This record gives sequence, structure tokens and C-alpha cells, in this order.
Amino acid sequence: MKKVFLFILGLFILPAFVSALSVGHSVVALNNIYGFVDPGDEIEWDNNWYYLSKTGSDGSDCKAVKILLSDGLSFSKTEKQTVMDLGTKCGWNDDTPGATQSLMEPIVGSKIYVDNAAIGGLKKVTIQFGDEVVDYNVNFMVVKENSTKFDILSGKNQIFNIAKDSDIEYLFYSSDGLFDDSYHNNNGVFLFINDEIVNITDNYHGFSIDNPVIGLFRYNLYLSERNSLLYKMPPLVSSTLEPGDYSIKFVFIDGESLTANLKVINDANYQVKKYNIIEGNNQTLEYKNKSDFKEITFKIDANMDNFSELYIDDDYVPSKNYSISIKDNTVTLSKEFLADINYSGHNEEYSIEFVFNDGSAIGKFNLTHTNSNKHELLNPKYVDYKKESKEKITFDFTSVDSNFIKMFNNYDNVTIFIDGPEDGFYNYYGLFEDDFTIDTVNLFQEKSMLSKEYFDSYKVGRITINNELLNDLAVGEHIITFMFSDGEVLKANIVIRTDEVPKQTELKFISGANQVVNFRKSSELVFSIDNDLKYFLELYVDNVAIPKKYYSLTKGSTIVTFNQEFLSYLKNGEHTLKLNYSNGTASTKFVVNNAEIDNPHTGASISIAVLGLAVIGYVLIKTNKKKIYNI
Repeated sequence: MKKVFLFILGLFILPAFVSALSVGHSVVALNNIYGFVDPGDEIEWDNNWYYLSKTGSDGSDCKAVKILLSDGLSFSKTEKQTVMDLGTKCGWNDDTPGATQSLMEPIVGSKIYVDNAAIGGLKKVTIQFGDEVVDYNVNFMVVKENSTKFDILSGKNQIFNIAKDSDIEYLFYSSDGLFDDSYHNNNGVFLFINDEIVNITDNYHGFSIDNPVIGLFRYNLYLSERNSLLYKMPPLVSSTLEPGDYSIKFVFIDGESLTANLKVINDANYQVKKYNIIEGNNQTLEYKNKSDFKEITFKIDANMDNFSELYIDDDYVPSKNYSISIKDNTVTLSKEFLADINYSGHNEEYSIEFVFNDGSAIGKFNLTHTNSNKHELLNPKYVDYKKESKEKITFDFTSVDSNFIKMFNNYDNVTIFIDGPEDGFYNYYGLFEDDFTIDTVNLFQEKSMLSKEYFDSYKVGRITINNELLNDLAVGEHIITFMFSDGEVLKANIVIRTDEVPKQTELKFISGANQVVNFRKSSELVFSIDNDLKYFLELYVDNVAIPKKYYSLTKGSTIVTFNQEFLSYLKNGEHTLKLNYSNGTASTKFVVNNAEIDNPHTGASISIAVLGLAVIGYVLIKTNKKKIYNI
């Protein structure tokens, strides 16, 4: 069971409540700071008392007095009793107008049971004096010993040099919650130094809590302004610290807590140390898909007890993304984190800095990505788009992955960036769901010159970019990046224009244009185009973008050869062929003539030409036989 810490905060609000007792009834508890306990334990209030007070000349009322506890706290472990009846109590006076007398008795049976619901929040103790209810909410808090929700990104182990430094700062990160406005006051974050709570009030000028926006977007861990919390220790607190070692604890309003170590020195000549990475520096991890990632480890010639924080490319890295071995002097980056930081699919060199409380070690590592060619962008790979157009842009994809279509059932499986994730306006978030739609389609049309079996042979996923977003882009060339959840990355180019979209240059065929083919005689369909292969984008037959699995491309200048499977999908008749290049297009027609009839005796198909020859031969044979017979 996780440890919790129960502390009672009346010590630093007592004066305020005492001054408020001039009218009516109230209760103020004398408090202690308790040690660590588990939910399920009981706590004895041995030295706590309640005070009842009445102001005014009329103090003869005798009223029933009850004490009520908040949720998660109870007086009885077995019955979970949250109300203690103290019987009838009276206030009185000494007949002097305005005089105040108090009745003081110990709280009987004051064991408090703590359950899991008590964690977090400032608990209420309510006094019911007759029909009048008075409560105050700064009383109990049950706190987790070590937070799993929050993390210290910066300042976990730091040295504060009185001779050089002015501030002690801590940067907190929330992985599964937000730092809302409840954290922005003196009851939002409580500071403990060497297990003693620091009474932070508005009199401590310089107390500062802020929500900075910090840049982890390139790691798919972008922190919004509510995911981070910058805490600056009040100068009137830090200025009282003498040289030495201090334990620091932060307790948050929701019951989470974090610990840090602080070393205070006073040395104008102090210099931080430069440590070395003795193993793992400049290492390279090659991968195709997310499943190929593995951990990478760095060994450093430093005392890992003094390790504070980690930066990659000057960005903070939450501690959940790496592990530390004090025995081996190593830091290991998790494979999941490495997959996240290189999800853009670029070949990247990264800087890495290991920060200790007395120095740092700086190095590099490389992630080299090679596309697995599992998925394919069918079309378009290049788009000219006129600004202020109402047209959307539709991209069609296919894959050899049988789970590919499932990807298009969830926006979380496809991340789209325009000019990112490294550069450009959209690099922080990528595109939002309002900017694009994802779907699956069947391209089959009854009148198509490609058979239905062809369209059934592969699946198509479609992504459509909305025109509102496209018209927000600056004039010029942009790169759109599609990142799939399995690690595959595909790209296309968009050129935003204010002038008319230029006409594509017509490229010439060297051979194959307007050919007539009969696959009973030939098993090839080959075309040669007078253009460099490096400019090739995509290929269409009968206005349908054809996956690369159905054809091969070779240089000279461009030679296209369709495979046997694709030839089997071509119907008899006229077909169109179009090749798109970045510097023009090549278009032509070709005719497939595979006319066949069935042999009435065998059911086999034979060509009309062969049947005609057979008939002529038969006639000649019969004629010759007649002539021989008459001689």
C-alpha cells in the first residue's frame, strides 16, 4: 500500500480564525504534524481540543454540539462514523456587556480512520452548534508519498550558489492531469524543507507560480500551458538557507507529492564539472517501423546519485521516458520514447545532455529511418492549388498490411503535419480532426475498363484535407507528412498559388504509344517515356491510380512494364495510360484485343483466327479427297 502523509494546517491559519471569533460560534484545533501513515490506519488525537465561544451578554443558551468530518475521514473504523455528538453545551458570560467566556473540553474518542478517499483536497471539519453550522476547510490533507501523476522536469537535484544565483526554481510536469487555477495560490502547493512546512503567505514577496509553455512537441509530448507548472521559491525563504544539504518536498492540493534535493553553497569561484560519456556516445539506431526500436544506453563517468535531469535538443525529457542505474552509471532511453521522438521518419542527429547537481555531460545519438514501403500513397504526390479555391485535396493510400483499413477507423492512427513537425505553423499540433477526414473507399465503377476483380485485389484508405486549412497556408511550396501509428511515413508536396495553375508539359513516348495487344500472343505490356525516371510521381490506367505492385520502373529514360497479374484485369477494348512527373505528364491509349469463343465440345476458349484457319483447312481436305475419288 502506498504511503501517505497526513498533516494539519491550522498552525498557519489559527490567527485568522481567532480574530474571527468575535461573533457566533467556531472551532479552532491545536494541531501537530503527523508522520507517514497508510489509508486504513487510525490516528489518535491525543492533544487536540475544541473551543466553543460566545460573544455578547446573552450566553445562557444550551445547544447540542456535533463535530462532522469530511469524506474519507471517520471517527469509527468499523461503522465509518463521520459525526461525533458531544451532547448539550452552554456558553455563558460574566454579566459584562461584550465579555467573552469559553468552554474548553477534550474531544472524546478522537481516533480518526483514514481511507483511500481521503487522499488529496483540503478536508473540512464542521461544528454544528444547535441549528448553526460553522465549518472551515484548512484542516486535513492525506498525501501520496511519491507522485505518479506529476514529475519534476527541472530542479530535481540542484545546487544553489548564494554567491552567484538569485532564484531557486522547479519545473513540474503533469502527464495525466492539468495544473488548473487551484494550484495558483498558497494552498495549491505546500513547500516542506527538511520535513518542516514553510509558512508561505502573501508577505513573502516573490512567491511565484506560473504555467509556462515548454517545447516537447517534437517528441509527441507537447505540453500545453496547463501541463506544466513553474515554481519559484520565495526569496525570503531561499535567503534564509545556510550552506548545506536540504531535502525538499512539494505537496499539491490534489494529494500528490514530489521530493527533490537541494545543495546550498557560497563560493564565488565555483565551476560546474564537465563529465564524459564513456560508452554510447554518437551511437546510431536504424529502424523501419516502430517495432524495430530498441533501448539505447549511455554510460557516464559521474555519480548517478547526483543526477538531476535530461535534455534532448535542449528540450526537457520527463523521467518516465528513461531509467537510471546507479550501480552501472548508466541512463537508458526507452524504445517507446525513441519511437515517439523520431515519429517524423527523418534521419536525425540528436544532442543529449545529462545534468547533475554539480555538472553535466553532453553527447549525440542518431536515429536512421528507412521506409518499409509497407504503405503507398497512390495519388497525388504533387498538387498545384490556387488560393481561395473551394476545392478539397483528396489523398488515396493502399498497403500490403492486412490491418491497414483498420487504421482508417480512428483518427489517432494517422497524424498529419504541414511543414512539420520541425518547421512551420502547424508543427506544434499537426492537423486537428476538423481539418481533415479519413475514410475507406472502394474505387470500383461498373463502366470501368478494369475488371471488378482488380478493385477487389487491394483496399484504399482516403484522407481529405479541407479547403479552409489549405487557404490559410502561405503562398509557396509546402510539405505534407502522413505518419501512421505503425511508424510508416509518407509525404506529398503542395504548391499554393495566387495565379492560375500552369499547364503540365506534354512528354513524348519513345515506344508503346497507341499499341494494340493480344495477350494470347504476347505476355508483355511495356511503354517507354522520354523523361528522367527521377521525376516520376504516379501512374494511372483508365483514370485509376495503380499501385506499384502491378508494374516495375527502370531507367532508359522511363520504362514501365506491367506484370501478369495486372494484365489479367484488363478488359477487351480501349484503355488510357497517364504518367505524372514533377516536370510534366505523358498520356496515350492502348487497345486490348483478346477476343475468345468457347469450343462447343470441350468448353475451352479458342481464338476466332485459329478457328477460321481450322475451317479453311477442313474445306481444303474435303475438296482434295473428292478429286482423288473421281480419278
